Amino acid sequence: LFTASVREALIFWKSGKLGRPIHFDLKYYHGDYLKKEYRDRRPSRLVPAPDGGAMADLGSHAISLLIAFLGDKLRIMSALQAGHYEDVNDESDLFSSIFLLEEVTKAVGTLSASRISSGTGDQVSIELYAEKGALRYSSISADYYEFYSEESGVWTRKLVGSSFKPVTSFPSEHVSPGWLRSMIHANYIFLTGNDPDAFVPDIQHGLAVQRLVTQTAEHLKTFRKSQI
Repeated sequence: LFTASVREALIFWKSGKLGRPIHFDLKYYHGDYLKKEYRDRRPSRLVPAPDGGAMADLGSHAISLLIAFLGDKLRIMSALQAGHYEDVNDESDLFSSIFLLEEVTKAVGTLSASRISSGTGDQVSIELYAEKGALRYSSISADYYEFYSEESGVWTRKLVGSSFKPVTSFPSEHVSPGWLRSMIHANYIFLTGNDPDAFVPDIQHGLAVQRLVTQTAEHLKTFRKSQI
């Protein structure tokens, strides 16, 4: 949420220039759990959902991001999971995807979390499609986000880099972002509250994330039963 490009993309989305959302897609993918030696070192991460699993570990961050953009009136319609290893309890999802309805605008979409997506490293992407345009961001190119306007008919790339204007432009929009600079800005907001444009998660936000993570585990149980 405090990566410079995500922060600015969120501010732009909240401006309403793209209109009401229609559908969306969000992914948070890792690939390290494909390796048995990696799994062997992390048994505590492989306990059954909702305490463990990809949706609790990675999906919780993706859910938090989606709530920041669309609000907390999200309802899970169904869920799927994939990936099986003999050393991993099937109740600890390695890949899972939930299908969501935003109850106010009736927008629908998917949110996926994966520990077993080869070649992804640590990859986050979000795509939002609305009545007047679209917005997309990927951590593969973390120094910018893009938006499309039906009025202009073109995609526009907004280079943000490490700029947190109007609070500060330090170090520069030409400097690639990193987790450390984002963490510094998060601490700055925590200590000062001096970024009125930023989305600041509160206890209600955290509870909304936890609710969806817990509900995902229940939907995954239903899916697994259907496969028997």
